[in-house]
Amino acid sequence: DPTGVYTGSHALQMTYPAGQNTGGGFMDLAWKGNSRTIYYRWYTKFSSNFKWSYVATKHNEISTGNGHTHHLAWFSSGGGTSKAPANSFGYAGFYPKQNVNGVLTVVPNKWYCHEMRVTMNSTGGTPDGYLQGWIDGVQHWEYPNVNLDNTTPGAITGTLISGYWNCYSGGSGSDACTDPVNDYHPLMYRWHDNLVVSTERIGCLAGSTDSTPPSPPGNLQISSLVEWLISYVRS
Repeated sequence: DPTGVYTGSHALQMTYPAGQNTGGGFMDLAWKGNSRTIYYRWYTKFSSNFKWSYVATKHNEISTGNGHTHHLAWFSSGGGTSKAPANSFGYAGFYPKQNVNGVLTVVPNKWYCHEMRVTMNSTGGTPDGYLQGWIDGVQHWEYPNVNLDNTTPGAITGTLISGYWNCYSGGSGSDACTDPVNDYHPLMYRWHDNLVVSTERIGCLAGSTDSTPPSPPGNLQISSLVEWLISYVRS
């Protein structure tokens, strides 16, 4: 998409057709290598009418050499028709909440710089993995000495972007796709930009700004403008 970008000329646009409540699958990038630790940085923006899933709005993932994928999924912090925005992510069967520097709640129509560091545990069941996460340069996740894969863990061999907006076709109550909470969302979008994977911390882009036009100023007074001009000329 050449219009909704953070920096540069294009961004990846993910489209959620109205009422299609299972999402759009995965886009995956695999590489050769045997990295136990990776750092992953990406930018995300949700359209102004974005409606988070009651169950899970999946986001990005990593995959390992043993064939497992590990979901980094944004979850809504509550249910109901208000669709409370997302404020957490889950890693496979491990669902770490934001545990440092308070809880940041994601809102629509705003670019966010996401960063994560994943170190796979050395052997199955050994609690020596490490998961860290940052939003806009502020750390919100710090989980050392954790077991990220209780099978035989493999090297990290790829990343995946997931478009799934989850409800359960066989679920009941608020989890079911047929429940009023989940049976409709409008045509909406999600954008990704500036994705980087490295073996060292990447950081957010310095000096870049959101390309969304600012709102027009309000409550301007001529007298204030004149006073400012006089002050500027004198200086």
